[in-house]
Amino acid sequence: MMKTGVFKAITLGLIICFALSAGCAKLPEEKGSTSEFVSSGSDTASSDAGADGEGVVQVTISTPIPTETEEKPEFSTPPDEDSGPEYSVIYSKEDELWYTIIPFDFELKQPPMVFEYELEIPTLTDEKTGTSKTGGKEEYSVSRTIPNPSAWYTISVYDSETSELIDSKELNSFADIKESGSFKIYRAGKLHVEISGNLLTANTTVMVPPENLE
Repeated sequence: MMKTGVFKAITLGLIICFALSAGCAKLPEEKGSTSEFVSSGSDTASSDAGADGEGVVQVTISTPIPTETEEKPEFSTPPDEDSGPEYSVIYSKEDELWYTIIPFDFELKQPPMVFEYELEIPTLTDEKTGTSKTGGKEEYSVSRTIPNPSAWYTISVYDSETSELIDSKELNSFADIKESGSFKIYRAGKLHVEISGNLLTANTTVMVPPENLE
């Protein structure tokens, strides 16, 4: 009887051990039950097939790269350009000059005195004749239209007290039928001005700083 009880106890102990061992065994992993998360620098998410043919979802996390902001040049409105000093007109007239002299006096306290002129010169026909030096020695005639070579225009400025010629502008040879220009007197004092000319039309303007008229 004693031996029978010991055998049963051993048998019961083995059954309990087998039962515990079976409970601790690792259960098989179900297929397709897990998801793999992959982080990469790519900007797109993709799905790749696993080795067993089941789909494995890949989720990509991208970090935005900061873009440099292009600096645009700043534009500003340029300041108004200096248009130069202002002048007051003391004489402005269009005159037909035929050996004409137009005089006037002016006391220039603040130089300069500015002269501007526009001239129109009449034309004449210049004709040349001659004999050909080759062939039958025939006579020929060539004509051309040119500005009148007898036309001239002069502005003269004198010191009223001494009659000294301060400066002058003289035009007596013209390449075209129209000509314009200017010149200035920088000497203060009592001035005597003479505008003269011949065989042309002159539009003459004389200006001084406004301080001279105050």
